[in-house]
Amino acid sequence: MTYVALASLHHALAFLLLAALIAELTLVRPGVKAREMRTLLLIDGVYGAAFVSLLIFGFLRVYFGEPGHHYYFDNTVFWSKVSVFALIASLSI
Repeated sequence: MTYVALASLHHALAFLLLAALIAELTLVRPGVKAREMRTLLLIDGVYGAAFVSLLIFGFLRVYFGEPGHHYYFDNTVFWSKVSVFALIASLSI
């Protein structure tokens, strides 16, 4: 049951992260007004919180999930996803 809950929350956070990014991309344009800037600040906070939460719950899923951490640590696809996630994180700073 823990694995299902962690997996569900992990996926929900991934969709929240994507939704926040799309919202930011639609609001950012030249001549943004102060009201829209406050909205962007709020959305950026949601984006950051979703990003950190996604990372935390992803690693919780690795350590407490059914396959076990040995499955993930030996998996090149897992490390590719972590690398892409880290690259995106460094580009968004």
